Amino acid sequence: MKKILALCLLAFAFTSYSVFSADEKMKKPDVFYSSVLATVNGIPVTLYDVILETGNDEQKLGMIYSGNQLTKEIQKLRAKKTRELVERKLCYTEFREKEYKIPEQYLEDMLDGLAANMTGGDRKKLEKRALADGITLNDLRMKAHEKLAVDILVYEFCYRTVSVTPKEVNDYYQKNSAEFSKPPQIELQVLLLKKDGKFKDEFDDALGKLSADAAKADKDIFTTLVKLYSEGPDVAKGGNIGWLEESKLRPEFAEALKGQANNAIVGPVRTGEGIYFIRISARMDTKSRPFEAVREEISEKLMKQEKEKRYTDYMNRLKEKAVIRYFFEE
Repeated sequence: MKKILALCLLAFAFTSYSVFSADEKMKKPDVFYSSVLATVNGIPVTLYDVILETGNDEQKLGMIYSGNQLTKEIQKLRAKKTRELVERKLCYTEFREKEYKIPEQYLEDMLDGLAANMTGGDRKKLEKRALADGITLNDLRMKAHEKLAVDILVYEFCYRTVSVTPKEVNDYYQKNSAEFSKPPQIELQVLLLKKDGKFKDEFDDALGKLSADAAKADKDIFTTLVKLYSEGPDVAKGGNIGWLEESKLRPEFAEALKGQANNAIVGPVRTGEGIYFIRISARMDTKSRPFEAVREEISEKLMKQEKEKRYTDYMNRLKEKAVIRYFFEE
């Protein structure tokens, strides 16, 4: 129980931080913020409820997106959070119907922890700060009770008995070996002679001279040719575009490079944009990560998958006996 309490406290602290950091207009919800996004057995989930928990994340989205894309991303975030709040209310309803109890001391410990995180441990300052945002200490206590009740219920019915055996881990590794292998890689230098580039008026002459020079070039000479002729990528680095997965090369390049040894120069390769000459700097064969290096990673992945499956099954059972309505479009 102490472990659950610690996790609840951490999550609750972040949630409460978003409450206390909310925009000024969110402190006193107007008609817009009181809009109902969903109901669970008649209990509403409002836009205000959602924004109290997504406020910080919405601000972060504003640093990445703008315009219509920002609007779409915020809508997706709010829809996801609405569903989470619906599931939380389903759990809390189940908790109360089963008449489970939470020791009062656990609630007080959560509030003490919240006070420590937010106001240096001063309960009176916590209450004052909450009131400034239109939230009473009793509201916080109720939120703490709901959060703790939901996490206890989910842990008990979805997570507590989840385990993964060594055989399951080993079987997964054997059946999914490609997941732990790095596919063949190739390192290339690329020279592009553009059809409509700086040599367009003397394209054939430039191509003839370049073909002759490339045929007898080593790494240094090819690097010089790139700097003289190329209008392709990474000219300053001699056309070195780094390592690529061979399977992801364009078909015309893959065909031209097939069976060629390291240091070979291939070209001319004709494409829509111009003529390519390509030097193979190095190759790297498939590289597999050994079982010992990924055993813990596989175990955690299988545990997560099983927890998610049990959580989904549990929620589906709760939803079967509830009336849920959503009032938004994705």
